[in-house]
Amino acid sequence: MKKHIGIIIAVICMICTAFPLNVMADAAGGGDYNYQYADYWVVVSAWDGYVNFRYGPGLEYGIVYPIYNGEYLHVQQTAQNMYDGLTWGQVSYGGSAGWISLTEVIATGNPYTQPEPEPQPQPEPEPEPQPEPQPQVQPEKEKNPS
Repeated sequence: MKKHIGIIIAVICMICTAFPLNVMADAAGGGDYNYQYADYWVVVSAWDGYVNFRYGPGLEYGIVYPIYNGEYLHVQQTAQNMYDGLTWGQVSYGGSAGWISLTEVIATGNPYTQPEPEPQPQPEPEPEPQPEPQPQVQPEKEKNPS
C-alpha cells in the first residue's frame, strides 16, 4: 500500500509541475508567440464597433472589457501567434495593461501631439523697379578757332 501511495504522489507531482511551467512560459512571453517591442499609435476601427481588451495575447485569454471605435491606443509590444499568424498589441487603457487584436485597428499618429505645420510656399519677391535710364547729354565741344 505504501508503495502505491508513493507512486501516486510521484505521478501527481509530475503532472502538477509540468502544467504550471507551460502556463508560466506563455504568460512570461514564451509559448507559441513571437514578441516584439513596439511604439506606435492605433485607433480602434472594428466592424462590430469595438475590440475586446484581453488579459493576454490570444482568444484563450479572458476579456477585461470592450474598447469602442474611435479610441486611440499606444501599442507598446506585439505578439504574433506562430500558428495562425494573428498579431496582438499590448496597450494601456483605463489604467490597465492588456492586449487587443491588431486586425481591429488602424495605425495612426500620436493624437496627443500637435502635428508639425506644413511649410507654406513663400511668394517670390517682386524686383524693385529700376529708374529708367536718362539719356546723357554730351556737352558740345568748343570749336577751336584756329
